[in-house]
Amino acid sequence: EQLGVRCPESCLDDTDDEVRLAACTAHWQNPEKMKALLTDANPAVRQRAEAACGELKNEPTPDQIRFLHFGMLDKALECLEHSDSAYQIAALHRLSGEFCVALERIFRKIQDPRVEVSVAAVQSLAGWSDPMALVLLSRTLEHERARTRQAASQALAGKGASALAHLKPYFRSERKVVAEAAFDALSGLDDPEVRETLGQELRLLVREAWKSLILYHRAAVLGEESLSFLSRALLDRSEKYKSLAFKVLSLLEDDTVVGSVVNALRFSDAGKRATALEILSNLGDREAAGLLVLLTENSPLAERLTLAQKESSSLAGLPHQRDKLLALCLQSSDRFVTLGALSALQRSASPLPAKLLALSGFEIFSGLSLEELMELEALLVEERFSAGSPILESGETYGKLYLLISGRLSDGATVAGEVGIMDGGPEVATVTAQANSRLWSLSGDDFRRLIKHQPSVAFPLIRRMVKRVKEKEASGL
Repeated sequence: EQLGVRCPESCLDDTDDEVRLAACTAHWQNPEKMKALLTDANPAVRQRAEAACGELKNEPTPDQIRFLHFGMLDKALECLEHSDSAYQIAALHRLSGEFCVALERIFRKIQDPRVEVSVAAVQSLAGWSDPMALVLLSRTLEHERARTRQAASQALAGKGASALAHLKPYFRSERKVVAEAAFDALSGLDDPEVRETLGQELRLLVREAWKSLILYHRAAVLGEESLSFLSRALLDRSEKYKSLAFKVLSLLEDDTVVGSVVNALRFSDAGKRATALEILSNLGDREAAGLLVLLTENSPLAERLTLAQKESSSLAGLPHQRDKLLALCLQSSDRFVTLGALSALQRSASPLPAKLLALSGFEIFSGLSLEELMELEALLVEERFSAGSPILESGETYGKLYLLISGRLSDGATVAGEVGIMDGGPEVATVTAQANSRLWSLSGDDFRRLIKHQPSVAFPLIRRMVKRVKEKEASGL
């Protein structure tokens, strides 16, 4: 089937059933050639030929919907609302590029809760040459579901340099995953305009990463508790732009080389890190590469800040004073930086910043960005327990993870329920509230979705789970 239209017509007469079936995929839009297969001995070949020739004997199967004759597209339109997702997916494939269906109708299918339908709708949109299809595909980069975003990115990549103008606004997205999907759509494009745009983006991303890091340092020097959330937001923003800068660099240079550099910087000893930094300094734009090297070095931050400001005049002159720093942060396009500045001006943390800071204080969530913590925050339920009340009992199944907000637990921990939530089984220890306590709870389903998106969350819990199991074994229970 991968031969597509290049598949020789002689394959329609092949003695192998699978070859003839694959040939139908290549030549189904030529009914005259397909007519000879209407009496084929193989039912699958015969049914596909019936669909292509518009001579259905019975109600069409999903496979037949994919190959329906142009004169029978009304049946494909009906299947867009079929109760069976297999029919909807088949209809979306068949109607791709056909003017009998409105693009907006296909776009609405992208919002379907079933991922396979959503992805099929994206792939269907990719078949249109209408400029509006590019607009709708670009909008899909903001979809909440990763597989749908990935499908949109791949579809836009297939459009070549013509998609560039539609992608540019998404390079500036607040959400890192959206910006990544937009950049991924340019993967493999060796086009002068694309390379020039990526070069500009690399320089901008590195400068913005340094700008946020410098402002973070200035806020930290002031040492005010009211600036805690702003400091975290600025550091978060710097890390986001640094990560995106490496993403863009991998599009400009050999992805394998950049990947090796990143791995060496993260996991290797001092010698290999030095070699990786040397390689990095020779990649892409020299000024941007030099600043990116400084971002990833292990030397003291104050020293690196001084060097960065010498490297780029645009980084000089950022404010030291509290009022000017907050005024600049209020103009940021980053909602968390703006929220942090507003919180600092009020001299007290509003509920959301305080909650996000509290969540980041738990070891298991310390590696999450504010964007990811925001998603987590929406899933939490607050529960209260009076002193002496059981929170978990050994041998019982709860399917919840508990996080201590205030009060005290019998084992002195701040997290409970990790064993049950990791393996779905009963708890191995009893945990009670030693004082009136407030806890956040996270359901097992929500936690597993979080682990799938951010596997690093599981590592501290696995360590705690092993410790609890060993303690139970040592006690002979």
